[in-house]
Amino acid sequence: MKRIANMLNFLKHFSLIFIAGLICYIFLDFDDYCSGIEILFIVPFLLIILILNILTLFIFNYFRNKRNKTNRNKISTFYVLGTLLIMALFFFGQNLYQQSYKPIWIGTSQENDFINLILFDDNHFELKKRSNHYACIKKGKFEQKGNYIYLKRKDLVRNYDIKLDSIYFFNKDKSLLIPQNENYKISPFQKN
Repeated sequence: MKRIANMLNFLKHFSLIFIAGLICYIFLDFDDYCSGIEILFIVPFLLIILILNILTLFIFNYFRNKRNKTNRNKISTFYVLGTLLIMALFFFGQNLYQQSYKPIWIGTSQENDFINLILFDDNHFELKKRSNHYACIKKGKFEQKGNYIYLKRKDLVRNYDIKLDSIYFFNKDKSLLIPQNENYKISPFQKN
């Protein structure tokens, strides 16, 4: 019987960790990712489940430890601080990665207005492809030598549905990023 009680106790707290981990996984994007309109429905649903789970555990532990006020106060503080931390991650954590690096150049494809190339000051780039209901972002490193930009992601150049070149160069006023290999009919990126 004690083994079953320990298993239930573990499952209660594991569900909290699992749901919070899912929310963090959705918002922390360190690699290529795609997201769409479904995020508007999934994240609030997960947050509601997480808050209900925290409230259920809080009420359960409050009545279970009614006589032991010290233990009850520690658990109550843990749940309240945990809820505040999760809410802070939800509202403020999603822009943490994007705000840490400043874009040095942002351009839009002349072929398709829904494709952007952003070059950041730490020598990484983001290629954004947007549509009405989703956006895909591919990330990689680049190297700048004079007016030339060398994209280090060869898989994007070869296998991606957007036509890319691995070497681009700026025009005189840096308003266009022009592909070096013009044989493939790759359109340049125009500065926003």
